[in-house]
Amino acid sequence: MQDVQTKNVSGKATMLVEQMRRQGSIPAMSENVNEIYSVTRRDESCARDLSAVIMRDCGLTSNLLVTINSTFYSPKNPVKTITSAVTFLGFKKVYMLAMGLSLFKKDIKSGLNQDLLKLYACSYFSGMMSMNLAHECHEKNPEEAFVGGLLYQLPSLALAYTFPDKYKQMDTLIQRRNCAVDLACKHIFGTEFSDICQGVGLLYHMPESIENILIREDDSSITARIIDAASRISNMIFGNIRGGKYEMDKLEKLIRTLTDSKEFSLNTFIRESCNNDNNVKRFFKIDEKGVGSMIRDLERGKGTKAEVLSQIEAGEGFEEVLEENVDHEELYSEYIGELEASSPKCDLNHIISLAQEAIYRIFSRPDVITAFSDIKSRQLRGRFYAGDNLLIDADDFFISLNQKSSLAIKALNNHKAVLFNGNMDELRIPGTLQKRLASKFVMIAPIIVGEREVGVYFISQSDDIKFTTKELSWLEQIVANVVKVFERQKGH
Repeated sequence: MQDVQTKNVSGKATMLVEQMRRQGSIPAMSENVNEIYSVTRRDESCARDLSAVIMRDCGLTSNLLVTINSTFYSPKNPVKTITSAVTFLGFKKVYMLAMGLSLFKKDIKSGLNQDLLKLYACSYFSGMMSMNLAHECHEKNPEEAFVGGLLYQLPSLALAYTFPDKYKQMDTLIQRRNCAVDLACKHIFGTEFSDICQGVGLLYHMPESIENILIREDDSSITARIIDAASRISNMIFGNIRGGKYEMDKLEKLIRTLTDSKEFSLNTFIRESCNNDNNVKRFFKIDEKGVGSMIRDLERGKGTKAEVLSQIEAGEGFEEVLEENVDHEELYSEYIGELEASSPKCDLNHIISLAQEAIYRIFSRPDVITAFSDIKSRQLRGRFYAGDNLLIDADDFFISLNQKSSLAIKALNNHKAVLFNGNMDELRIPGTLQKRLASKFVMIAPIIVGEREVGVYFISQSDDIKFTTKELSWLEQIVANVVKVFERQKGH
């Protein structure tokens, strides 16, 4: 994470933010979040690169697919793969959703007390309501509002986590004495709250529009007004600001102006937003009955108690749970079904990306390199990589087509897939790549179009998970669907 920049940030605010960062109360940008950001910064990046990064995080993959299959998006057919998600929504929308969901999951730490858990719930609800309000306002990119709404509460979260007693004192001044936020913060922390917001905002790689909202520099834009209204709804629900019928009516009138709809109902909006977002149920165990109770409490001016939140221990990631429950047969059936349905109509880039995702997820997260024959250089060169090793790049894989002793070249020339667990020197790949792969088991499947030797799928497993002959046949079926698209495009 970058250091806090001091431009336009007071010395006191800078010290507070640095202290929060060092103590870990400001959510660290995980390697995966940094990679997601890096993908968007590279000119040559494509949907396949984003999919490969998202797939590394099993929990994020699940949360993202749940979000995309919600009523909010209402896909005609269920979206079951990250590759299809990027195709369905587009690069930017999936990037924004992935960034927001990654940060939110990263925020949750074990052992949170009830007050902090309520703040995290408030943060998610703010993001979720922001996205739904942006949709009501016919904004083109409601996912941007989701991230903005999610992070809108971040400075409060950071202060509460690092300085719980001082934060309660500040909150008391705001709630019981109607003190302005900046004034209360200056009284307790020695600097204005907006200054702390700016200091926190400088730590994150966010689009400028979201960063401006986070640091309170752009309060007049439609997105900023949407996020502010959604944040007020969320704060009312969780008792951070006064609720009740009178306050709800005032907010409803404001949102009717915002959405240009005289029919807008705040009660209905909250109910539908919560019930239609499956992550609300997954993160916080709030079902339809709980939502109804929450709205009744809101109308009576009572903030929702933290007991309605998830019984899952905060900080328990979804990755471990999901990995334990993977049914590889079922996963193979799902992917092969999607590949067979896609191959007659999709383009080559989509099918290559989908096949790579299938291989990665079905075969217990191995390193997957898709390599193609380069006739000019007389080499088999890596083009695409999927895996968890950040030190590996597809370009690291190259073998001379004249290297007849190489297993990959043998598979290519013999038009036959191979299963291998012998001396890995026989791979004849660059030494640095061989060391980083630390292969124990390898599968190689050639891509043969007609009689043309197009390339190979190279799959390496460094864990003690041995590939089986059944899995080799699965791999061959996956590659066969890739070949179909090559042949169809060749026919054109």
